[in-house]
Amino acid sequence: MMFDIVGIGECVVDMTPAGESEKGNALFERQPGGAPSNMLACAAKQGLKTALISIVGDDSFGHYLVGVLKDVNIDVRAVHFSKNLPTFVALVDYDDRGDRRFFLMQLESSLSGFSPDHLDKELISQAKLVHIAGSMLAWPDSLEAIRQAIDFVHEEGKLVSCDVNWREMLYDQEYAQTIAKPILYEMDILKMSEEEMSLYTGTSDLVEGTKILCEAGIKLVAVTLGARGCYYRYKNGSGQLYTYDTKVVDTNASGDTFTAVMLAGLAEYSYDIDSISNDIMYHIMERANAGGAVCAAKRGAIYAVPSVEEIDNCMKTVPLLKLD
Repeated sequence: MMFDIVGIGECVVDMTPAGESEKGNALFERQPGGAPSNMLACAAKQGLKTALISIVGDDSFGHYLVGVLKDVNIDVRAVHFSKNLPTFVALVDYDDRGDRRFFLMQLESSLSGFSPDHLDKELISQAKLVHIAGSMLAWPDSLEAIRQAIDFVHEEGKLVSCDVNWREMLYDQEYAQTIAKPILYEMDILKMSEEEMSLYTGTSDLVEGTKILCEAGIKLVAVTLGARGCYYRYKNGSGQLYTYDTKVVDTNASGDTFTAVMLAGLAEYSYDIDSISNDIMYHIMERANAGGAVCAAKRGAIYAVPSVEEIDNCMKTVPLLKLD
């Protein structure tokens, strides 16, 4: 059995705002999330076969999350249960534009216990592409697991993708530049925000920053720009695209959706990035932008990711948001 994408990373509970009680106290809703889980759920909706390598607590939250993963057609054979550490829980808040802020609620969680022993190399061997969650670079044992996973995938002659997803609550800028950066530069496909590009290249210039990354050996760099769309660069060209003007209510999982739709587009060409013309790559990024825009118009994470039909409809009916 082959999988289009096997992800390595977190499945978490996001405690998200859900109105107020009768006494005016803030209410929070348990939402399933985690960047690679959101991404794989969306990829599955695009018709890809997906699996996750992860760890959750052997608690009610952990078992709930595994049930959700099954519900959205993610293979969970390599999702482990920690007997000693609880499921990772994040507190999420939003500003007036729907942009997220994350707050750490635990000193330790199951994710900090992820180690090379949790890597399922048989499953990885069945993957056409392996996707790494950047958050897994935050802890010593998981960092070593990611190093070993990258080496194994490259030995098998396959590609590794990564969504940087830097969170200062997990590791600071010094750690990012000294510990995480060398590992990120080993990726074949790198999706990052504008802020992350500046952090890891030393420049906020999209042209120069993406050139630095591609010259380091990364095959494809995609930089998401929020309401300004995205910028990409690879061997056969580069481009900047507007996104779609949906009504934004919640940006959680929008970047993960972008990544999923981009990878689904690349999967149509067997992830042979160098063979893809710039015209086709531009269209792949158009769909990725549309996917992120549709997701941002809905609340939630895993359950907010869009279908093929929703993305098609957005591209046909929603105007571009042209911010210059």
